[in-house]
Order: sequence, then C-alpha cells, then structure tokens
Amino acid sequence: MEGLLTRRANFELDPALHRDSKIFATKQNKKMVDVVEIALREYLSFKESF
Repeated sequence: MEGLLTRRANFELDPALHRDSKIFATKQNKKMVDVVEIALREYLSFKESF
C-alpha cells in the first residue's frame, strides 16, 4: 500500500479486537494499518458480490 495517497481514519475498536489485530499484524510482519486495510477491502469486495 506504500506510495499511494491516503486519508486518515479514526475509529474505536473493541480492546480485544485491537489486541488480536496487533498480534496478527506482528506475526505477519506487517503494519496494523495494512492488515486493517486488507481486511476492509476484502469485506467490501465480498459485500459487493451480493
């Protein structure tokens, strides 16, 4: 996702979801923002198929 223009988004997460996302990102050697962006893109793509 580097090199692309971005917009800042601020939102609150359940503490357990935040922790799990951070752990997942670390295990994947990724930034948490990259994991969240990928998950959101996949979710939106899935929702568009209905």
